[in-house]
Amino acid sequence: GLLWFIGGAYVVNFVVHFFFRLCGFLVAFSVDSVFMNSDSSRTSSILMNYIESYSQVHINPYTILLFFVIDHLLCWYVHFTTPSVKLPIRKMISHIVWGFVNTKTCTLVLLLLLWKENVTISLPILILDWYFKLSLKVLVLMSKLVGFPLVTKAMFYHTHRMAHLPKVYEQAHKFHHYMHGCTSFEAHNYGVGLPEEWGYTLLEAIISISFNITPGTLNPLIMAWSWNSKFGHTDFEGGDDVGDNHHHDHHTRHNKNFGTGGVLLDMYFDTNTKNNEYVMCPFHFGRCSVSENCCLYSIKKIEKEAEGGTTALTTFVFTKLS
Repeated sequence: GLLWFIGGAYVVNFVVHFFFRLCGFLVAFSVDSVFMNSDSSRTSSILMNYIESYSQVHINPYTILLFFVIDHLLCWYVHFTTPSVKLPIRKMISHIVWGFVNTKTCTLVLLLLLWKENVTISLPILILDWYFKLSLKVLVLMSKLVGFPLVTKAMFYHTHRMAHLPKVYEQAHKFHHYMHGCTSFEAHNYGVGLPEEWGYTLLEAIISISFNITPGTLNPLIMAWSWNSKFGHTDFEGGDDVGDNHHHDHHTRHNKNFGTGGVLLDMYFDTNTKNNEYVMCPFHFGRCSVSENCCLYSIKKIEKEAEGGTTALTTFVFTKLS
């Protein structure tokens, strides 16, 4: 029973994370089928073939290098343009190197495999996906089909907390917590990286290679999450006063602050760094330090005990501070 429970943590983690990628696959495959395989006129076919020929990004060493250069430039941008705590050079180099090994290796392996198999990335599909928010709509549709939301703060909290279970943590997620604290360079699409992502990275490679379609991990929805994750892993100066360091404190305490985008579950289960009262901005969680329209709220947990000392009711009171 214990083995099944521990294994279930990563079964759930695997399914949820792969659903993210699957949305990108479905969008890429559907759009490609509509535009390239429809019974349209000869003029339309010629036009689409022309657009297709000049809008494909071939994965090669240059594009792979460009991808990681842009990613690191974005990390530096977040690090230098936000009021983040500046580390000594030697420690910063350690975070950069370890961050690449932990959170970028899986993406590197994926891109190398796609390069060897001549898989191309379709820019029109990525643009349509971004403009019409197709991946997000597919994710909502799939949630309705399976009967429960696939992306919720509650699901993230529980799967993340299961990743910290004894034995499971030592064999996988602890790799992401090797460094004390974190920086934007340790941010990832899903916040885990090597070795937890090998399974669905290989599945993603198989699907992309089999159908020659854009890998799901590169769709705009996941890229946006990756961008936001860079702020979430930043140690903001004064961020403790506005809730911006909630996830960073998870990387210093390791067994606290499992949630993302909110603190209610952490406070309810007593896994928050401050369980009785926490100050944050519900609308700019993790970005209040760089937001001009930040409204701070004090969140207080009130527990009413029943007879016998057991907790009967837990309520949260929001008080606007600014």
